[in-house]
Amino acid sequence: MSKRNLIIIVLVLGVIAVVTQYVTSHKNSPTDEKVGQPLVKTDIIGSVDELVIKESKHEIHLNKQSGQWLIKEKENFPVDIKKLRDLFDNLTTYQVSSLVTKNPHRLAHFKVLYLSEKYDKSKSTGIQLILKDKGKEIYTLVAGKSRSTASKKDKSMKVSDGTYVRIGYEPLVYLIKENLKFDSSPDFWISKTLIRLEKSNIKAIRINLSDEKYAFVKSDQKSDLLLSDQHTEEQLKKQELSNIVEDLESFEFEELFRRSKKHDRLLELKSEILVEMDDLSTFEFQILTETKAAPLDDEKEDKEVNYFVKVLDPAGKTIKENNKALYRNSKKWLFKMNDWQAKKWLKKRADYIESKN
Repeated sequence: MSKRNLIIIVLVLGVIAVVTQYVTSHKNSPTDEKVGQPLVKTDIIGSVDELVIKESKHEIHLNKQSGQWLIKEKENFPVDIKKLRDLFDNLTTYQVSSLVTKNPHRLAHFKVLYLSEKYDKSKSTGIQLILKDKGKEIYTLVAGKSRSTASKKDKSMKVSDGTYVRIGYEPLVYLIKENLKFDSSPDFWISKTLIRLEKSNIKAIRINLSDEKYAFVKSDQKSDLLLSDQHTEEQLKKQELSNIVEDLESFEFEELFRRSKKHDRLLELKSEILVEMDDLSTFEFQILTETKAAPLDDEKEDKEVNYFVKVLDPAGKTIKENNKALYRNSKKWLFKMNDWQAKKWLKKRADYIESKN
């Protein structure tokens, strides 16, 4: 055999050996199954009935009961379903970009240790997400530190352009190109929409203030809401009425406040409102105020006023199925309102009318 042919054979065998080693090593590697794949498969999300988020100081449990997601730490108050859907969408669309390291001693550096693993928990652990089905853990992930790169506009500044994650319990660190965060605060997950009413189905709005009563009523289903005692020389300020009607389309609150007898005694009733619907269902609530001295204020006359909504039990009245949870929760909670929202419901009858002249 010539020397030239021998060299060619050696080179070919060398290439085959390198290719064989590469294919073999990657065939057995678990990274092939994850890189390029979404963090979570959609079929896993479809079976989830409990979600747990853990970090060093907080832990939250979201549970699905009878088709509704509830917050365990808030005595089963409803979850903001949009925020939950956004989380699930992120998990099923964010893809694993690359494997960063297989070295278990690097887990702490990337902050992807679990709380149960023996390291400095405040510095080396990430935020853990656990998905369960009927009490059994079916998926877990740790979101660790963010990857930072130099800003294109200012090289001296760094911006986050990815997140290091650990999927399951293997000591493998992956990178995704998105910024992934999990919030373990119960207040973050609260649904702040008390009720949604279709404005075209509102039959009447009856407002009872401490010194007067008035009502907006429809004469039939096709007519508009008008003051029940409107005089011929009076003209309704439609925008003022529209403001409270639109509020009922998505009646929201600012903060959840646990009821107590002690706190209830500090509240003053300002207004009571009854909303009647065409289907005979109702929504009845009170606007209450809590007044206390403004903090760090030398002016004694200045007071801090907080506004709360108290939802009344519609005893003996029609309750729509999707509103039953609202009335159960209203026995435990008050709902703090923004000042500007509360004041819409405290207006006098005269604020809604003007002279035709």
